[in-house]
Amino acid sequence: MTAVRKSPLHGKGLFARSAFQVGAAVEIVKGEVVLRESTSRYAIPMSGRRTLILTGKARYINAAWGR
Repeated sequence: MTAVRKSPLHGKGLFARSAFQVGAAVEIVKGEVVLRESTSRYAIPMSGRRTLILTGKARYINAAWGR
């Protein structure tokens, strides 16, 4: 349902390969929770000092993440 392709904004991005319904799960987010803050470009801050370091295709989710 998704593909990693060249992005006109930031190197690579995650794009839908077909239309999907609002609220549909389009990608499984995989990663590792670490008990520290991280400046990795693939990091998503969580509560406290925990951070999710994205792996797989999810690491190419763009700035729309969390909106």
